[in-house]
Amino acid sequence: MVANYWSMLNFELVVIFGIFSAVIVSLLTIFGIGYLPVFVYRRWRARQGTNESLRAANELLQTVLSLSTKWDARKFKQLSHCPICLETYEEEDFVTSLPCDIRHYFHTECIEDWLELSMNCPICKVPVTHETINQANQQFEK
Repeated sequence: MVANYWSMLNFELVVIFGIFSAVIVSLLTIFGIGYLPVFVYRRWRARQGTNESLRAANELLQTVLSLSTKWDARKFKQLSHCPICLETYEEEDFVTSLPCDIRHYFHTECIEDWLELSMNCPICKVPVTHETINQANQQFEK
């Protein structure tokens, strides 16, 4: 009789545990599926922000590269070599000055590669922004 009681108790515990487990799994599934649209929306918004910031960085890079000019030894007296690649400037090279300082000029290809990694001047580490470009243009016009 006692053995029969324990077997009945074990059976009831197994049934209760099974029902409890089924309820938990069902709730997790419902909440998981319910959260799926929220997750997808948040991922989409994060990508939109990334695309916008990449577009803005690319626009800024194109603005900087539009300041490119042909190398002229009379105009660019401070450096005879590019601080990024350390190659000597040649007459056919194009150089780009950064807005932080007119003496910070580089091969156009070198500074393009640099600015794709970091939007800071390789020499003085000043951020290259639209504001610094506008300030440099205003000083140049004076």
